[in-house]
Amino acid sequence: MRNLLTFANRALLSIVMVVGCQSQDGAISTKEAAFQDVFLVVDSIILQETDSVINVGLNVRSDAEGNYLIADEREKQLRIYSPSGQLLIHFGRGGSGPGEFEYPVALLRSRTGELIAVDGHGRLTTYTPDATRLVRNQATPFHTVYDADIVDDSTLLLSGVSSETPEMRLHLWDIKSNRLIRSFMKIPDIDPAAASAAGIANATVHGDTILALFALSDTIYRFTNSGKTLEAIALKNIGFRSLTVPPPARNAGLDAIKAWTASFSMMSQVYPLNEGFIVQYSDRENLIPNWRLAIVDRHGVATVVIKDSPKLLTQSARGTVFTHPTSLTPNKWAITEPLQ
Repeated sequence: MRNLLTFANRALLSIVMVVGCQSQDGAISTKEAAFQDVFLVVDSIILQETDSVINVGLNVRSDAEGNYLIADEREKQLRIYSPSGQLLIHFGRGGSGPGEFEYPVALLRSRTGELIAVDGHGRLTTYTPDATRLVRNQATPFHTVYDADIVDDSTLLLSGVSSETPEMRLHLWDIKSNRLIRSFMKIPDIDPAAASAAGIANATVHGDTILALFALSDTIYRFTNSGKTLEAIALKNIGFRSLTVPPPARNAGLDAIKAWTASFSMMSQVYPLNEGFIVQYSDRENLIPNWRLAIVDRHGVATVVIKDSPKLLTQSARGTVFTHPTSLTPNKWAITEPLQ
């Protein structure tokens, strides 16, 4: 059901979003706001669970029918849910053999209907549209894959690292010929150990454009679907804390790792929103992310920042999807639209 907002909340939002805000000397400042003052929850769904299906570590995509495709990296399982949260299919288990996964990071539906499961260790597994039959297993040269998306009928966008091109984070992979087409998005000039430890990249395809983030850089990168650079948009006024110290030695202990990860912010997700972008990033405490959200204009200037945001999961035809802000479990979601 559509949530009702008070007149006061709508008035506050109009100030935040329209003014944005500008001081008398013309400098841009950013307003902080609560999640409910920026996004309207148009629907809530609870993902169906069973004795063999529990939602824990969710990487989410949606398909043309509005279904949600989930790779659960913690449970080593793949699932498809209907738009209302009904469990349609679940398959996969832990392991390195056919139909098994060590670290599933994405489940995608190709434009021909096949399901493509992407493992974080670089293995691609293709299934029939109903997931009843494994079509093929493909090895890739990537020892680490963070994220994946569909470009066209034969091309995947993989975010990850290959020993052949360790300085690049995005790769176009031809599924049909099982070959690398192109690697791009060179990582910024940062400490190599930090790039190895926290140099995660995430990217999504939107029409003929790729939107990408590098975890340690407060920048949105735009590319064509062939990997040609369009622009790098520096983000302003989002409170991003840059990396300033290298990671601790491997034998430094857990407390040193916790202290290091708490010293900087990490970018996570970017999607188009109205005439600009919605960006999720985090600060960490005891290795646990505290999610933050920024709405930025076309030039990267933040108009509003939300602290203590719910986790941004994906965008679908129904709206922007978050874990529900009132829920303590990851299987309750909020389908939202931005308030204008």
